[in-house]
Amino acid sequence: MVKRLLSLMVCLVLSVTLCAATTIKGGGTFAGSFLWQEETSVRTYTAEPYLEALFSSSNLKGDVKLSALAATSPSGSTLTGSLDRAFFKFRVPTFADTNLTVTVGKAPVSWGIGAFYRVGDVLFDQPFSNKEIGTDVENTLWVLSLSQPLGGGFTLDGAFVPTEEKGGLLLRKDFRTPVVKEIKGAVAVDRDGKVKASVCADLSLYFDVTLGIESSFTEGNEYRVVANAMRMFTFQGNAGDITGTLYVSGQMDGKANTADLLLAWITELDPRVTLTTAIDASFTDDGDSQYVLAGVDVTLSDGVDLKTQAYLMRQSTESQLGCVLQTALKLAF
Repeated sequence: MVKRLLSLMVCLVLSVTLCAATTIKGGGTFAGSFLWQEETSVRTYTAEPYLEALFSSSNLKGDVKLSALAATSPSGSTLTGSLDRAFFKFRVPTFADTNLTVTVGKAPVSWGIGAFYRVGDVLFDQPFSNKEIGTDVENTLWVLSLSQPLGGGFTLDGAFVPTEEKGGLLLRKDFRTPVVKEIKGAVAVDRDGKVKASVCADLSLYFDVTLGIESSFTEGNEYRVVANAMRMFTFQGNAGDITGTLYVSGQMDGKANTADLLLAWITELDPRVTLTTAIDASFTDDGDSQYVLAGVDVTLSDGVDLKTQAYLMRQSTESQLGCVLQTALKLAF
């Protein structure tokens, strides 16, 4: 059943590509990293090229993205490929001058919120954080999803994940007020009858705040609480304004009895140069660990970014110190 649904999704995506205008994009990330820990040092080199095709017609939009990962380290070399995206979406007129948006295929799914630690992504089995501080997450699923505005700022979303035989509903309310931006409530049920639910809110206080709680209604009543706060500051410099953004993020997992905390400061010296410093700490019954990050991101030209980061790692359980130095070149066309 699942394989048939996936085959149908792929065929539908391919059919869209044959009857729509096409835009091709591509690029990649090429990185080298050096890890030092105690008396061990490891050098790793990676290349992650990608190719993406965007399709559009009067009624349909589609997206197909392919990528590869080539890695070389002292333990050997690997080469893997991935179908990152393969979906199309279309709109169907419904009621009160609104449209039902239908998405079919392997598409980004983001029901949750959070500048770093996220909450509310109930369709995924495991919680996750954003790949980079302050950037939108992009995790994909094979999915059939529907989104219908209900009026009064309410929107109802529904989704079915055939690979996991899981379905869910999301109700969100856009308040558009100075304090409350959005509130979301979501629930998902898998094939074993396991229910996962969440409530989260996007608020604008002195800080921009996102917070929420999610729970799996099983024995022990698993729960997880997440809060993120962000505030932007502007300073007058000799060469112009300098923008600094403070991030404070935390999460607590009741089942695992763990807690995580992130403090980050990102400085934009000008539109082409960004400095990042951050401390990410984890606390468990078995000990704690800390990661200190310092990085610089330079835009060399349109579509060319150079990023250098250094991490200092400490684990109290084994009293180990480690350091990672990574330089990455990002290209896009």
